[in-house]
Amino acid sequence: MCGKKSAYIETTNKHFTTILDEYYAVYKTVPDLTKIADTEDFLKIAVYHSKSSEVNIYPAIKHLKKEYLIKISGKNWLDISDEKANKGNALREVQKRLNISKEETLVFGDYHNDIEMLQEATFSFAMKNAHKDILKIASYSTDSNDNFGVEKILNLLIESNSKE
Repeated sequence: MCGKKSAYIETTNKHFTTILDEYYAVYKTVPDLTKIADTEDFLKIAVYHSKSSEVNIYPAIKHLKKEYLIKISGKNWLDISDEKANKGNALREVQKRLNISKEETLVFGDYHNDIEMLQEATFSFAMKNAHKDILKIASYSTDSNDNFGVEKILNLLIESNSKE
């Protein structure tokens, strides 16, 4: 469960908490997630499967798409949130506040939770290791996350700007 103050988990499994450390700076282990519903404003539920969220979780909950935003957010992750809670809406708000156009926006994505964000930027990049749907949507591609794909594009951008 992901709230404004913290993420919350029930497990103390060391393998899982090591994985979680990569994604969450703050999380708390609680004995029962259903008992904390009144203590926090929750933003999303992130569900993990050790093999494949798309194969093993999505089919069981896809019927909830009428009420919630269901996004495969990684090979092992699936997010459930309010229908309006997506990266595209967040990016539009940032663009509006900073007076930045789509043509001045560069983004990187790899999974379904990035679809709306990719649609809000002229310079949308899919990572080499991205889901096949993302590879179709993005305007450009770059190397994988594991091979510094984002950094390579940013370095090219910095180099081209320093030559001007």
